[in-house]
Amino acid sequence: MHYDKITFWANKRRSSFLTEFKLHIIDYFKNTNMSEFGFVNDNETAQKKRKLINEDIYQAQKFIHLSGIDTTYNVLPAPNQSICGKINILHHIFELRSTGISDKYIIDIIERAIGVYKNDLTRAYWRTFNPLHWLLVVVDMIVKFPYQILQRAGFDANRIENSKFGKVFKVIEYIIVVTSGFLSILYYFGIKF
Repeated sequence: MHYDKITFWANKRRSSFLTEFKLHIIDYFKNTNMSEFGFVNDNETAQKKRKLINEDIYQAQKFIHLSGIDTTYNVLPAPNQSICGKINILHHIFELRSTGISDKYIIDIIERAIGVYKNDLTRAYWRTFNPLHWLLVVVDMIVKFPYQILQRAGFDANRIENSKFGKVFKVIEYIIVVTSGFLSILYYFGIKF
């Protein structure tokens, strides 16, 4: 889920995870150096950190992406360089030094994502304990259900949902769901029309 939709606990967990991931990367780069031939030399500590980074990189990529931070970098062609063009920094974390990209660049990306989560912490708290938020989440799930069925059937659900027809259908769905929910609450309290 996108950062502005998660609970307080999920926000704290993602922020803590990214902070720990950042520390692994810092330790990795502290324990490596470049040889005179352009190869990275890892000592034993760096090799252990590399293993931890590899285990956590998918989750870190996901959390950074969900924070809205871009992890791509445009690498210009250079002699003796194996990578050029637009690259995902996290996927090429161990080749950064050979491309001339500073180690600090990846730390900056992770710190930006941590900042997004920390800045949203108060709103996450209110989302977690606000019953109206959860009511809207349920309404959204109900309204998005037909599009999920279309997607599973092989249709381009995003295109249908963003078309004029899809938007009108969505408004009608919201009106029906909210009205039926409101009438159900009135009926529950014994108020009939």
